[in-house]
Amino acid sequence: MVVPLWSSILVRIFAWRTILGSQGVLNSFLIDVGLLQHPSSAFLYNEQAIALTWAYVWLPFMVLPILHGAGEDPDVVPRGLA
Repeated sequence: MVVPLWSSILVRIFAWRTILGSQGVLNSFLIDVGLLQHPSSAFLYNEQAIALTWAYVWLPFMVLPILHGAGEDPDVVPRGLA
């Protein structure tokens, strides 16, 4: 029962790897615009990329339980979420 959860996490991680990789979307865009001359691996292998990826992976596990718990008491739900 845990395998679907793991596969979702792996797909999210590989999606960011595809975006930030040396042949990824970000590098291709920066080369096309002229800000880079050749692909760079600096976007993928640093602490900011790891923090961005983990925040993207774990954010639903933080936000959804909070919204579910807040939904039980209508006074807690902010006006924009109701």
